[in-house]
Amino acid sequence: MATKNVIVFIHGVGKHDSGWSSTGDSSPIEQLKIASQHYAEVFSADNPLENSVVFEEVRYDDTFETVRGQWHDLANSLLQSGFDGATESSVQALQNNMPGVVQEIANATDPEKFIATHALDAFAYKFLPLIRNIVRYSVAAQLAAIAAKYIQPRIDDDPTYTIVA
Repeated sequence: MATKNVIVFIHGVGKHDSGWSSTGDSSPIEQLKIASQHYAEVFSADNPLENSVVFEEVRYDDTFETVRGQWHDLANSLLQSGFDGATESSVQALQNNMPGVVQEIANATDPEKFIATHALDAFAYKFLPLIRNIVRYSVAAQLAAIAAKYIQPRIDDDPTYTIVA
């Protein structure tokens, strides 16, 4: 008997906690289950969608959460410490040339604000190659782990993979 087909969900921009693809009535998995009920000839009550497919999720938001948290903590530390250890001239240069920049960094990395959970993620991915590569490698590693999980001894028993991103 062939293995179930595998549907892999990869989230988009924004905050996505573990279980995002299956939590709540509007989650992608719940929506697919609802949609499958319109095809009773294929997915009857005794043969639900889950008999044919298995769901997996890939999550990379943790990379952005970590970086954003580090930036937020650093900006707040600078604000609280008054730039301890910096020379008076360097503090003066910061104040003259970049008024409010550190405060704006602290504001922009606040995990409760849309700019931090959406816009900053897109900006960091586009313009910071180190972060972009960490995200790419994380997604690739998760996809490889999912594929390895379902590899069968006989090549003709391997599942079909569908990626929904």
